[in-house]
Amino acid sequence: MDTVNDFIDDSYRDNDDDTDSSQTYSTSSKTKGRKVYKKKWKKQNKHDENSTGKSKLNFKCTNFIKEDHKQPIFGVQFYQQCSSGEDDPLIFGTVGSNRVSIYKCAEDSGQIILLQSYADSDPEESFYACSWTYDPDNRNPLFCFAGAKGIIHILNPCIRQVATYLQGHGSAINELKTHPIEPSIILSASKDHTIRMWNIKTEVCVAIFGGVDGHRDEVLGIDFDVLGTKIVSCGMDHSLKFWSLETEKCKKVINDSHTYLNTERIFHTLNVHYPEYTTREVHRNYVDCCVWLGDLVISKSCDNQVVCWKTKQPIETVMKRKNNSDVGVFVLHKFDIDLCDIWFIRFAVDLNQTILALGNQIGKVYLYDLEGEHPAHAKPTILFHSKCTTVVRQISFNSSAKVLIAVCDDGSVWRWDKQT
Repeated sequence: MDTVNDFIDDSYRDNDDDTDSSQTYSTSSKTKGRKVYKKKWKKQNKHDENSTGKSKLNFKCTNFIKEDHKQPIFGVQFYQQCSSGEDDPLIFGTVGSNRVSIYKCAEDSGQIILLQSYADSDPEESFYACSWTYDPDNRNPLFCFAGAKGIIHILNPCIRQVATYLQGHGSAINELKTHPIEPSIILSASKDHTIRMWNIKTEVCVAIFGGVDGHRDEVLGIDFDVLGTKIVSCGMDHSLKFWSLETEKCKKVINDSHTYLNTERIFHTLNVHYPEYTTREVHRNYVDCCVWLGDLVISKSCDNQVVCWKTKQPIETVMKRKNNSDVGVFVLHKFDIDLCDIWFIRFAVDLNQTILALGNQIGKVYLYDLEGEHPAHAKPTILFHSKCTTVVRQISFNSSAKVLIAVCDDGSVWRWDKQT
């Protein structure tokens, strides 16, 4: 039986006496609702850079805790689906081992307060990915998570129960993403080489992306664009693929999924075998993370770099026809990260797409300002703490990017607060 328990916050650790710091300097490579716009790099004068860029990336470690399972925590996500006018609850969830935990950040004290913890009944389960959404009927938050067994769990923290299980993948699930406009629609990326779209309200698999010209190995990363009209995916086959949700078939099946009733005949899942675009020009190794940045894409492989790139033809042209593999790419910039050459270390971009954050193998977090001077001249701010020395697997910002949470291989959860 799966269990969800309440916990009293009696184990947070204050680390004011420990060494933590952030530094800004250049590096070199040596060695699992946003704004709608087309990204353009801004030019800044020295005054703007000093007054804005540095303060934006000035974070201080205010607390850390260790989960008692002492296994790697692979995923962390803040709840960002607040309606207009609502205060940010500063709630986030973590997944690692067969454990899921829900925390709240105290606003001024730096505390990390454990609210609930869920332990799967299967000790062999290991959760890799998570994403928040909400019930459109009552706006109750829902925490989606999945992992080695290929089952998506939908946890309702308000009633402390797993409300829904979604099954269909033939192997482990590596990533989950929520549609930016339709909260009932989520995506899952799997070791079975496919991406699946689900409607968690009606509990149906809406579409399967894969097959004839799909990924040839594990799918590791996925992302919706800001309007939810296209998907980018990446995987162990070194490729990145674009999939359109604007085709008549896709729009119809998504609409049908909202009105489907379990008493009706079986739901007809759409199979999408052909992406609109495929490229293997950006990376030469596993690609484990990808994010839309306006019409640009940011992606990461196992080579100490995060790459910002775009297609040589306008994205509108590329998405209008299938099999654009002949369209090349422009690599706009490579963000260097030292000691980050293992896979399944995933970067984060804040809700307003102004900060890029990525951890490395020795517990450091690199921050890049995406709104500052041209990235070729940008210098990272590097956050580090004397007790954070293991792999940083994932990072998440709250909606205002004032709090950053990083999770590590030793089961630790690190809170960094922006200093003003």
